[in-house]
Amino acid sequence: MSDLDDFLTPTLTRQLEAEQAFINGNPTLRLAMWSTQNPVTVFGAMRSDSGQEEVRRVFRWLATRFSNCTDYRFELVAAGASGDLAYTLGYEHISFSMSGDPEMLPQAPGAQHVGPRWGRGRSASPGHQRTAAVSRRPGQSRWRPIAAGPPGGLAALKTCKTNEQVTKPDWLASRWSDCTDQRVDLVAAGVSGDLAYTVGFEHTANSVDGVPVEPYTLRATHVFRREDGEWKIVHRHGDHPPTDQSRPGEASPE
Repeated sequence: MSDLDDFLTPTLTRQLEAEQAFINGNPTLRLAMWSTQNPVTVFGAMRSDSGQEEVRRVFRWLATRFSNCTDYRFELVAAGASGDLAYTLGYEHISFSMSGDPEMLPQAPGAQHVGPRWGRGRSASPGHQRTAAVSRRPGQSRWRPIAAGPPGGLAALKTCKTNEQVTKPDWLASRWSDCTDQRVDLVAAGVSGDLAYTVGFEHTANSVDGVPVEPYTLRATHVFRREDGEWKIVHRHGDHPPTDQSRPGEASPE
């Protein structure tokens, strides 16, 4: 069995069971899947959190909002495994009920958080979100997720699945100009074998489609693979932080 099969065969089965239970309000199986060794990060639809204790607190809180799961399926787009790191990319197709405006989740001292602490309520209805996850294998035990999200998009503007789509330079580059600031606020990173990942915030100020230069921040996850001795990006996952919230240090127009 290859490293990838060794990762995917048991992990996707456990993930399916854990997510179905989680969306029905029971976080036990999801908590059992996630790593207890930092760094652990989540870039979620409503929150951005880091640190295994804070992430687990958030999962327990979210579970109190979810119920009536009638469908959860994971459509795998790509995956890889090397050493003690692995990743999956795909689409989650979900139908469930979410409660509206629960009590605010208390903020733990020193916890890193971006985003509103609750969202609008919605009833059970079908939908899907694009997700990326990185997993680590402590010792020879089971694979455990250490980074996930953001559901907002595999890319801020477009999802590309093939090398031809990704490497076409005449779309995104033609829209951008006059960059006055570009910085990365690294939150977490790891390397094992021929895989590596980074999780962080990109602070940029530039012009898009000729409009005046404006600052903005993206949450970004990158997966790297070592090819012929050089690290190459095999996946980028970026989106804007939740509405009306940004991480300290975002790009300034000056």
